[in-house]
Amino acid sequence: MILVTWAESFGLNECGVPHAAADQSEPVADATHSYTSPDTFVPPEIRRAEWRNKVEVYLKEILELVDYHSILRRPTLDGLRALLLLLPLMDGNLLLSSLLGTPLTCVIEAPMLERSAIHEAALSQVQALCVQTAPTVTNFEEAAVRARLFWYAYTQEGLLTGLRGQRFVL
Repeated sequence: MILVTWAESFGLNECGVPHAAADQSEPVADATHSYTSPDTFVPPEIRRAEWRNKVEVYLKEILELVDYHSILRRPTLDGLRALLLLLPLMDGNLLLSSLLGTPLTCVIEAPMLERSAIHEAALSQVQALCVQTAPTVTNFEEAAVRARLFWYAYTQEGLLTGLRGQRFVL
């Protein structure tokens, strides 16, 4: 679901095809649109609004699933991966590719309290899961996954939090 949301935020459908190329095939109807012919031109501003609305709907659904599965309260490697992928989506500065191939800015902002709670939970889960202790890490692959997650979170926090002048957690 998160990867589909990322694809939609860049103007791609679930198959990874740009919406402009998908519209060239046969007409498709979904819940929000009526039937359109391939000859119909949709201005980039309208297409951008459609992408933004879809991403917002997907983001709300992901946040409901995060709450339902209590990912913020139980640290797991998969939950941590999901939270780290979710953080940039909630940040509010996404680039969408337009029909012409030039990036368009789309602002999708989650409430500040949700964003900060997920940020703090993700970084505390990084500390809980990725700190190397001898008895917990049994093989090299698991240690490599933990190291990659730690360095991704460390770099992301260092750059974004440092630029904003906020408090460092790691």
